[in-house]
Amino acid sequence: MQSFEEFVAHWGPWTTTNIEFKPGRFTMGHAAEADWPKLRATWIAQLAEFGLRKPLSDMRVLDIGCFEGGVSHNLAVLGAKVVGLEARETNLRRCEFVAQAAGLSNVRYVLGDMLRLDDHGLGEFDLIVASGVLYHIDAPDLLPFLKSVRAHCRGVVHLDTHVALEPLEAFEPQPGLTVYGRSITEHTPGTDDAAKDERVLSSFRNNYAFWLTERSLMNMLNAAGFSMVLKPMLPMQEWNWRDRGTWIADARTPLGHALISAKYRDPDPRMHTHPQFDRAHHMTPGNPATADLY
Repeated sequence: MQSFEEFVAHWGPWTTTNIEFKPGRFTMGHAAEADWPKLRATWIAQLAEFGLRKPLSDMRVLDIGCFEGGVSHNLAVLGAKVVGLEARETNLRRCEFVAQAAGLSNVRYVLGDMLRLDDHGLGEFDLIVASGVLYHIDAPDLLPFLKSVRAHCRGVVHLDTHVALEPLEAFEPQPGLTVYGRSITEHTPGTDDAAKDERVLSSFRNNYAFWLTERSLMNMLNAAGFSMVLKPMLPMQEWNWRDRGTWIADARTPLGHALISAKYRDPDPRMHTHPQFDRAHHMTPGNPATADLY
C-alpha cells in the first residue's frame, strides 16, 4: 500500500474532509474539524436506527455522491455495510485509500454518476444517504433521480439539501405537478469536462441546478413514491445557512392505514404573518417577562 505522502503526491490533498484514518493520523494533517464527520455520521446513524428500529450493523447503506468519504467511512466504522457512489475518480481514490488504511472491509466504493443510479447494479438499501447532492441537480433530472432513489430504498432516505426560500421559477416535471424554486449556475456554459472535474464542490456535468422550495420538495418526493417525510428537530444538525435542512423520507408503506396522496399546491400558500400581528393591541410592547431586542 502507498504511504499517505505518496498518495497525496499522486492524487493531491483532501480538500474539505478531515478523516482520522489511523490513530493520530488525519487526511488534512491535523485534528481540527476531525470530529465533524464522526458526529455527522453518528447523527445519521441515530436517526436511521430510530426510524428502522434495528441497529446500524444490520443495515445496508448507500452514500450517494460520497465525495471524499466523510460520511461513508464513519458509517462503516460504526458497523454498517456501506457502498459509496462517487462520480469523480480523484474523490473515489481518496475514499478507497482511507478505507484501506483503516482496515475497513465493510465499505466499498463505486465510480459512477448518481443520475444513472440504475446502471450500477447496486441493489436495495435500508438507508440511503443523499447529503449535499440534490441541490446540484437540474430541474429535468430531479424527479427521475428521486424515483431511482425510491426504487433502491427498502427503508429510509436521509436527505440533506439546500432549498429555495422564494419561488422565483417554476417547472413541470410531469402533467399535474408544478414545482417552484430557483436556479443557480454550477458551471459556465461551454466549460469542458476537465475543468468541471476540478470544481469538486460543483455539479458533475450539468451547468445548472434547480433548488426546490420546501413545499415543492415534499410534493416532488410524494410524486417519486414516498408517502411520509419527517424533519428531525432534536437532536438536529443545524447548518449555518437558513436555506439548508434535513428530511427523512420513508420508503415503507404504512400498515393499517390508507395512503394519503398530497394535493399539489403552490410552494407556500399560507399567509406570511398571522392575522393577529395586524392588530395594534396585540403588538403593544412591554411584556415584563421578556427583553426587547429591536
